[in-house]
Amino acid sequence: MEYPTFNQEYEILRQLGEGDTSKVYLCRHIQYPNVHVALKILKRTFLERDENSIRSVEQEIQVLYGLDHSNIIKMHGYGTEGVIKKPSGTVITKIVYIILEYVPGGLFFDLCQTAGGMGEQGGRYFMEQLKDVLVYLSAKRVAHRDLKLENIMVDDNLQLKIADFGFATYKKIDKLKSYRGTKTYMPPEIKEYKTYDGLKADMFSVGVILFIIVQGIFPFSEAKPDEYFYKLLIDGELETYWQKTGAQSLSAEFKDLISKMLSYDPAKRPTVEELVNHPWMKTPLDYKKARELINDALNDDKYDSITT
Repeated sequence: MEYPTFNQEYEILRQLGEGDTSKVYLCRHIQYPNVHVALKILKRTFLERDENSIRSVEQEIQVLYGLDHSNIIKMHGYGTEGVIKKPSGTVITKIVYIILEYVPGGLFFDLCQTAGGMGEQGGRYFMEQLKDVLVYLSAKRVAHRDLKLENIMVDDNLQLKIADFGFATYKKIDKLKSYRGTKTYMPPEIKEYKTYDGLKADMFSVGVILFIIVQGIFPFSEAKPDEYFYKLLIDGELETYWQKTGAQSLSAEFKDLISKMLSYDPAKRPTVEELVNHPWMKTPLDYKKARELINDALNDDKYDSITT
């Protein structure tokens, strides 16, 4: 036996990633070698932390079980009695796991890191997909609450797959109180421990993602009223903001959409219907040209870090 096996059904080929709560592995089906999946193994240290940890895993499974969208990663199975057998003969039991669709392209973060700013055409190409996800989740009354580049996969055909629903919820999503998300993508109302609308929080996070796709940098370090760049936005000093972020040449429609998505007041952010009908989203997209521009950016020798 060359590889560890999982539940006598899969070979564990290699680790794909690791977070605070879990490790994710690439697995190959033993009987059908062309079938690959991503195996998410929850860490015991996380599960034993408190009751909320177990509840978050149960909620992730419940949410994923009810979702079926081409831009959302699919769940193939889950359990609490997983068994790993190593080539040495060592056996590990009682593993809490989720079996997910494997996306061969990797993290969207890495693509954006390599490509740098992809301009409005690139932004519109990926935003069409993100928009569809927001419309779908809104109809399902599901809030993700941790939308970020690191939680989005991209396949070899430049199709996005939203992943990691560990913070997602479908309960009272317009009156949430839990502190959830990642600081650089998190809306101010969560930072300030206010009751918040999960869909409006997701809209804010997608605004951050869209700005990064187009410009290749974060719009601000954190959405706090005393942070220099965000203060320019909420104080209405937009010309200064566009100049300081190198976005002077971007279209008026894009600037309008971004400033609304990143509003301090959640009520001023667009609904999914308003997003769909916004003039920037209504601009016709030449898919072939957009893909060529994205591929050119990926193949370019230059390297623009989105973290600067």
